[in-house]
Amino acid sequence: MGRRIDKEGWAQSLAARIGMGGTIDFTPARVGQTLHLPCAGGGGHKVDVRIGPNQHPDAVAKKLLAEGWSLGNKLRCPRHTRKGVKAALGNGTAFDREGSLSAPESLPQGVELPPPAVAVKPLTPQEAGRLRWKGLSKEERREAMAKVQAAKTEKREGNKEMASAVVAENNAANMSSDAKRAHRLVIAALEDYYDERSNSYRKDYSDKRIAEELNISESSVAKTREDFFGPLAASTPIEVQLMADSIKSMRVAVNEAHKAAMAAVEAQEDKLEALCRAKGWTVV
Repeated sequence: MGRRIDKEGWAQSLAARIGMGGTIDFTPARVGQTLHLPCAGGGGHKVDVRIGPNQHPDAVAKKLLAEGWSLGNKLRCPRHTRKGVKAALGNGTAFDREGSLSAPESLPQGVELPPPAVAVKPLTPQEAGRLRWKGLSKEERREAMAKVQAAKTEKREGNKEMASAVVAENNAANMSSDAKRAHRLVIAALEDYYDERSNSYRKDYSDKRIAEELNISESSVAKTREDFFGPLAASTPIEVQLMADSIKSMRVAVNEAHKAAMAAVEAQEDKLEALCRAKGWTVV
């Protein structure tokens, strides 16, 4: 026994499958259904198409395509499509240089050529750019452009890091055993004495001191630090350092004076309390 189908749901599914909106008008037949499909060619008319019972919308669409229909929002029957016209004209159909169907001297009765396709001119880069920002406010455009620039900068920095990594890998492959050992010692020293957060050395270390302790060139230490750890922060001018030292000294002196003054006050308070107790006075 055949499977019962929801006629309204089937008609809507078929309309969606062949590119139409809404639903499909059809009439049940003794075996299957008769579809009443609108054709957009020839001023608009309807074409009856017989299909089998309970045919799936995919199967119906395949059948229409095989018969020469043009599917979509504006259906065209085989009489008003290139495929249908070509089949009607036979092998003698003529095409122009662009591949469009040329109008012959005479066509079979009721057969019309479809309208020529409209060529779409591609957008220029300037037009595409204007279209991208269309509808955005000035603030939104600035934010969008800032994000684009940030992405470009990040990409450039990523390419630089990748290139540096490739160069470092190639250099490591070409290094001698002694050079590799010296490189490892420099890395270990930088791990101990270089602070990546402040971009400065700890414990009075420097590129020069590491180079002297490891008996290698200072430039080698500097290059390894730059490639694997980071740059050195700008050194503080001597006059600024002297001013900072002077402020520290003043702070120490003030603290010492404060302590001495508080000690003198406490000594006087002790004397006052002892006197009051000796005379029987109320301690104030």
